[in-house]
Amino acid sequence: MRRQLKTIIIYAAVTAVTVTGVMTAQAASVLKRASVVMGQDELGDITVKRIWVGGDDPVFLTEDYDRIWLDTNVNVTASSEVNSKGQITGKVKTPMKEIFRYLGGNYKEDGERVILELNGDTLEMTVGSRDVVFNGTKVEGAIPAGQEPEKVDVKNEMGDYNTYLKSSYEVVRLPFKEVFTYFQADIGNDTYVQSIFAMVPVMESRNHAPKLEWSADGYGNRYDTLKDGSMEYLETAAANLAALQNSDGGFYPLPDNTEMGQEDMKDKVGTLAGESTLDQGATVYALRYLAEYASKTGDLSYMDSLNKGIKYLTDNQHVTGGWQMSPTAPEGYRANLYLGEGGTIDVLKLLAELAEGDEFAPLEIDREAIYSALDKGTQFITDTQLTYHTGLQTKNGGWARQYNSSLDVTMGRTYERECMDTGVTARAARYLMGITNPSDVVVKAVESSVKWLGNVKIEDQETVKIWDTSVQNGYDIFLTEGDGTWPVSVEYQNGKARPVLADVDPKRPNQPKLNDENAKTSDNLILYATRTSVDYYINDLADSLIDDEYPKWKEGLNQPDNPDNPDNPDNPNNPDNPDKPNHNGSSGSSSSSSSNGKISSGGTWQLTDNGWRLLKTNGSYAAGTWEQVNGKWYYFNQNTYMATGWLLIDHTWYYLHAINGDMQTGWLMDSSDGYWYYLDPVSGAMATGWKDIGGKRYYFNPMAFSPSGWIWNEESKSWEFEKNLGMPSGAMYSGTVTPDGSQVDVSGAQIF
Repeated sequence: MRRQLKTIIIYAAVTAVTVTGVMTAQAASVLKRASVVMGQDELGDITVKRIWVGGDDPVFLTEDYDRIWLDTNVNVTASSEVNSKGQITGKVKTPMKEIFRYLGGNYKEDGERVILELNGDTLEMTVGSRDVVFNGTKVEGAIPAGQEPEKVDVKNEMGDYNTYLKSSYEVVRLPFKEVFTYFQADIGNDTYVQSIFAMVPVMESRNHAPKLEWSADGYGNRYDTLKDGSMEYLETAAANLAALQNSDGGFYPLPDNTEMGQEDMKDKVGTLAGESTLDQGATVYALRYLAEYASKTGDLSYMDSLNKGIKYLTDNQHVTGGWQMSPTAPEGYRANLYLGEGGTIDVLKLLAELAEGDEFAPLEIDREAIYSALDKGTQFITDTQLTYHTGLQTKNGGWARQYNSSLDVTMGRTYERECMDTGVTARAARYLMGITNPSDVVVKAVESSVKWLGNVKIEDQETVKIWDTSVQNGYDIFLTEGDGTWPVSVEYQNGKARPVLADVDPKRPNQPKLNDENAKTSDNLILYATRTSVDYYINDLADSLIDDEYPKWKEGLNQPDNPDNPDNPDNPNNPDNPDKPNHNGSSGSSSSSSSNGKISSGGTWQLTDNGWRLLKTNGSYAAGTWEQVNGKWYYFNQNTYMATGWLLIDHTWYYLHAINGDMQTGWLMDSSDGYWYYLDPVSGAMATGWKDIGGKRYYFNPMAFSPSGWIWNEESKSWEFEKNLGMPSGAMYSGTVTPDGSQVDVSGAQIF
């Protein structure tokens, strides 16, 4: 909430004497003139920011009721005094580091001293002392007895809610009222919402206060919508991301409504800049946008940033195969293996898309490192699936949000309890379903997790959002009768699943206000804010997965098995879709008399209306030749465009991925004709006749040069299969007798 400062509090001057170079105030209740003064500062440069702190919550609230953790590594609350009515008095001590970061001030700990800077003023406090130093003046006894700064060991005080801590973790609590009085804030004790608040004036021109512009058109930093913007907007957003990227290749999160198309964004983030993290999707979403930008526009200017980010991910994969929330600076719950938003599952999805997605095929990235990370990451996913007990049976269920390095479920933030998470489970199942030719372990993991999701759905309830301008956020959320919903968190008691409604306050493990229909009289703002910012139920969480995606995936598994060959389908170079696309690509297969001698080279990809071209390092376009780029072979026709589909060169057939264009090797199922083909693992040449593969013999139709059943379509410039014309060249015989009288089984292997 931005507003003009309406009144300026003028404090009494300080009567002081000089003591060893430091001004010492004799009266604890008076202050020096503050920096923000009428007549010396333009009111337009002042932003008033409101901060709420409650006694039992590990968060503070901002003017927009956003929750920000008091400490980004652990769960720690403020300490407060409560009167006989259960109301918080003005005696509140709280961690201040993140509060001052939000305000744009500086916070520093130096041994037992804490130095706070805001608006050009400096306040020093010392743990255990009632004295302060403000702008060089020492004020003795400034802090009331009992409100002295204190240092607490979170592991000892709140160990039950920081189960991941392996050693002591100390946090300093400072007196809330006394700190912000020195910085000219209006202090209020909001007994209605059981919190203390400060209206803090912030001078944007004098400190590190963020100067970001907020989105008015719904874009914000939602990178999935940025690609719909104008070319100028797209380029500006990409340039901003490249500038904001940390030196290690990762990114820090920004507020959701940050306008990504604003100019010179790096100069405006102020104290919001931080360490690289996967939290809130910071790194994953930024890298996906950079990749989509390069693919959509053909502008490769920011490929260095993309590759640096990919390296950040592959280099910082944990030995278990997962990813920590903040891989390069893990501490507290940031050291947990994280499956929430932007975590391990989203990293794996991004890497799989970059390595195998059709739109990213021309991008020069380290696919070898990506495939290695995918293998380890998939193993991590299957290793961390949880079990549950019903009666005497133990069954596989879903996944948790966070694990420790021993792969045991652990708590994260206070609302992320040790339980199964339906949202994480749905994402894990979808990732595993995207694996080409999945192993039995992967198949069983998908089947059991989808079944579990179906079992825990609450069939007769749903959540509704009620808009009401009389409540703080303008709406509230209720659970009522309806068509079904999923609890986000699930635990088992006596063999039965029950929702876990964990509040941010560790002393309120369940959420008593979720079904409170009289929201206007809710007596706790932070409790209310939790209810409207943390999802406890999601109505449509897994409907499409269970009813549509999963049945189609199962149907695909029931197709004829691939021929038994160790080189098949596990080859990570295969596209996501195991079926060969139809022969109707515009650049199509074409007959060529060019030499098939292959030349290893590099160059720059360029996307035109007619397809992809390769500008070689010598300044010419590849034409009528094979070129190797980033370890993969591509063929460019005489018109300089990348070929796709079936390709006949010097009486030899090759298959180039229908969209990627890279030469395929190993087993190939052509969905156009329903036959299996085998492409040489090195040269890519289509096999004909008898072939020894993986210790078994297979027979491929030897009709050469003019494939029976395939007709060249001059209009579409592609080969098309006409089923009534016979078996095509190179097609594998299965469940029949070969021309030389040998029998082959349904997998194509010869029967001896």
